[in-house]
Amino acid sequence: MRIQRPIISAKALGREIRDQRKLLGLNQASTGRLVGVHQTTLSAVERGVSNVKIDTLLKIIAALRLELLIQPIQSQETPWEKIWNSDGS
Repeated sequence: MRIQRPIISAKALGREIRDQRKLLGLNQASTGRLVGVHQTTLSAVERGVSNVKIDTLLKIIAALRLELLIQPIQSQETPWEKIWNSDGS
């Protein structure tokens, strides 16, 4: 079982998608075909630089046997602007 980590940026989400794809032994081209997107789109998502549609992102997540869980941030001390403007590492 993989360790669950908070995702607070597109870059962090992209890393999780890439790690899961590799764990499943898939390359970007085959994953793209499975979902119906170009390899370049998947590459951009994995780098966290894509303005991908939410439905495409959810298809990628589902195809890689992941799920998106939304929950409140545990620390109420950090303003959301600081979280959003961080690199999300």
